[in-house]
Amino acid sequence: MLFGDDIVLIDKTRHELNDKLEQLKHTLESREFRLSRSKSEYLTCGFSGVEGGGGEVTISEVVIPRAEKFKHLDSTVEEKGDIDEDISYRMRVR
Repeated sequence: MLFGDDIVLIDKTRHELNDKLEQLKHTLESREFRLSRSKSEYLTCGFSGVEGGGGEVTISEVVIPRAEKFKHLDSTVEEKGDIDEDISYRMRVR
C-alpha cells in the first residue's frame, strides 16, 4: 500500500489527541510511511455538550487547520452537529 486516506482519531481533549497524533506519526514513520501534515485537518464535535479544552491540534509543532464539516462515504459530519446538509443531499440524489 502506497498511501492511506481518512484516518479518524477521536479523543476527549486536544492534548490527548495531539499525543495520539504524535504516536501515529512515529508508528507510520518507523514503517517508512509518512503522515501528510499539509493534507491533515481536524473537526471538533461537541455532541456530548462538553468542550474538549483549548489549544491547537498539531503534528510535530505544525498547526493542523480546523474543518467545519467532514464528508466520507456520502455522509457529512458537521461541527455543530447539524445533519441538514446530509439530508438535503440524500433527498436530491434519490
